Amino acid sequence: MSASKESSLSISEAFAVYSSSRTAIIQIWTFFSLVTLGLLGFTLGAEKPITRSGIEIGLIVAGYVAFAFGNAWAVVGSQAELLRIAEGIDELMAGNPHQKKHFSVAPIPPMAIALFYVVMTVVVSCAIIVRLNTR
Repeated sequence: MSASKESSLSISEAFAVYSSSRTAIIQIWTFFSLVTLGLLGFTLGAEKPITRSGIEIGLIVAGYVAFAFGNAWAVVGSQAELLRIAEGIDELMAGNPHQKKHFSVAPIPPMAIALFYVVMTVVVSCAIIVRLNTR
């Protein structure tokens, strides 16, 4: 048996790797969502002004932007890896049209996720700035 045959994955093993990677990405997305909603709730939902200081507002926004950048870096990089795993699964299933017909993997393109992060970060940051400056 050749080395390439010994190291190749079965389709079910490849799906397990894909599923595991996808689950990890979903957990990172969940963390981003919770932090974003928590920050919005804290800043937009407070009855009394949290701060009027431009420096404090800037620090809140800068902290959120840094968090969003780091989270986006993790998700976009992981999504690119997920895309490579999906391409490997497609290659494995190329020899079996019946399986390919019933099973497919189509991860979201990493650039679409990057765009989402940019838009969300800008919208959330602007909402915080406007809300904290209008109290």
